[in-house]
Amino acid sequence: MADIKNNSEVLNDIRKIIEQGRHQAYAAAGQAAIATYWGIGRRIVEEEQHGDERAKYGTHLITELAEKLIPIFGNNYSKRNLQHYRKFYILFPDYSKVYEFVHNLNWTHIRRLLSVEKRSCNAK
Repeated sequence: MADIKNNSEVLNDIRKIIEQGRHQAYAAAGQAAIATYWGIGRRIVEEEQHGDERAKYGTHLITELAEKLIPIFGNNYSKRNLQHYRKFYILFPDYSKVYEFVHNLNWTHIRRLLSVEKRSCNAK
């Protein structure tokens, strides 16, 4: 069997392949999470509005959903996070715009963008 010291080029190449694979997997998982959060936001808005242009004031849907989802899926589905998902969908109702504007960002970055209040900074 060949000594690994003599095969440092092979070892380095394999390290690079592993690191690339990990990076691609992380990016794909992040994009899947963003698509999931957008879909959750869309569904919440659809339920709140029932086809109306605006939701009725005082709905407790998000609170009730959080109470049911947290025990099953964990704190990623807290009331606060569900509100973020809802806002994400409202600001980016066209999913193709999500990819166009934020495909290089992870959810933490997007959440920070959601805190921007000035409407002219948001994509529509």
